[in-house]
Amino acid sequence: MEEKTVYIKPELSSLVENTRVTLSDVAQVYAYDEKLAKEVGAIEVLHIQKKKKQKTAMSVLRLVRLISDYRSDITVVNLGEKDFIVEYKPPEKTKRALELLKTFCVSLVVFAGSAFTIMTFNEDASVDKVFQKFYQLVLGNGNGNGWLEVSYSIGLPLGIILFFNHFTTAKIDSDPTPLQIQMRQYEQSEETTIIENASREGKKLEK
Repeated sequence: MEEKTVYIKPELSSLVENTRVTLSDVAQVYAYDEKLAKEVGAIEVLHIQKKKKQKTAMSVLRLVRLISDYRSDITVVNLGEKDFIVEYKPPEKTKRALELLKTFCVSLVVFAGSAFTIMTFNEDASVDKVFQKFYQLVLGNGNGNGWLEVSYSIGLPLGIILFFNHFTTAKIDSDPTPLQIQMRQYEQSEETTIIENASREGKKLEK
């Protein structure tokens, strides 16, 4: 039987909306035989059980194994990532009016936050002076009823929790927290430094 060569190029991250994820959803597939490329691209590589937003880490070895199981005479050449992420997002059926409302709310929050940041910076990080000036502009006097202070006290910890995506032992969603990302970057830098130092010093790496 004639040997066939199939070239695949997985992307680092792929967004899918179908629960049945095929190889062509996560990687570009090429072969001199177009029919073979379509057949390989239709191979199912993942089946989403729960229809909720989630991310799955996969290895290119899984793709190679699935292709080999499909046809043992195929030679697979990887031109992309060795490890990649498949992000599943259920199809949303939201109305355009709701999307516009969300956009308006986000824009309003960003505008208010930016304005507050600039005013606080101009007042040498004095939040009390900013609140007093706001009361002066809106109420006509510098003594408000404290609703700005209360809102600030509630919004600050809430914003921190949402940003760090972590509250006690529970996580808001499956995305890694900024602290986890920084720790992982530190570990990668440490491992790279150890290897480079060993190479410069002429030491042999442990097998």
